[in-house]
Amino acid sequence: MILCLVEISDDKVADASLSAVSLGAKLAGENSDSLACVAVGEVSDSARKELGSYGVSTLYLASDPRLSPFAPAGWAKAVLAAVDSSGAKVVLGGSTDRSTEVLARASAKLDAAFMANCIDIKTAGGYQVSRLRWAGSVIEDAVVSEVPIAMFSVVQSELAAPMVKETEVQLETLSFDIGDSELRDAVTEVLLPTGDGVSLSDSRIVIGGGRGVGSPEGFKVLDELAGILGASVGVSRVVTGLGWRPHKDQIGQTGTKIAPELYIACGISGAIQHMAGCRSAKCILAINQDRDAPIMSLADYAVVGDLHKILPKLIEELNAAGVKS
Repeated sequence: MILCLVEISDDKVADASLSAVSLGAKLAGENSDSLACVAVGEVSDSARKELGSYGVSTLYLASDPRLSPFAPAGWAKAVLAAVDSSGAKVVLGGSTDRSTEVLARASAKLDAAFMANCIDIKTAGGYQVSRLRWAGSVIEDAVVSEVPIAMFSVVQSELAAPMVKETEVQLETLSFDIGDSELRDAVTEVLLPTGDGVSLSDSRIVIGGGRGVGSPEGFKVLDELAGILGASVGVSRVVTGLGWRPHKDQIGQTGTKIAPELYIACGISGAIQHMAGCRSAKCILAINQDRDAPIMSLADYAVVGDLHKILPKLIEELNAAGVKS
């Protein structure tokens, strides 16, 4: 049995979790194994159907309201209960802060192997794992062997997950004791950022701005382009450090990790910490006056020039073509 920890909100399975489920489906298919998931809180019919499209046969649910929206020790205990019920030998989760913390706690309780930021796993002579290290600048190949249980967090992929023949997901409610120790650290309220637009992590198009934007006012042209394309605007760490934009807009190792179809990086040098957050973008277009900026060699397309001259021209052409979000 392969088990996946999934995060669900607004009746939708998080994209990061779906990347883990997709990899779990691949492993299950290669090893003639079954695939199950574990979740905390309420799960809608649409979310169950979405999981069923990946071949998930069973969803283990911890429905105690005290665990929502997040109690890491309690979630870890839910994973342990699901492992006990399913007999799973492999546990996967998205490479989010929440899932990574939960799997780390659960693996410590079981004395199991845990590897983070995995991009591929093969089961031959143990577990052959490829994972990102050093803020995504290095891909490490490692072998995990002779362990009773192995846990992995999976980096969100920009590729469409392969779908299988839809299965009917059986729901099993987990029953386990929850004490004060499982609730000592808990999120009691989530304050969503104000304003319109799609969140960075969910956006299909992201426009990023760095020091090269020049000033807080310089972001107006990025915001205008984002409005036309239906995109989100993100920033590099230096921009939040200067106080030009809030931390919620930050892309990178200490910010949001994105995996859009298109990432337009404007005036961003491409520091390793920033690239760790946008490496999973399907296509990167970089606009920078410095042709030797690191991001220019990492991008799929690079434009050398002043973003404040290039973007207005792009906006003009999009408006002329009648492009609207």
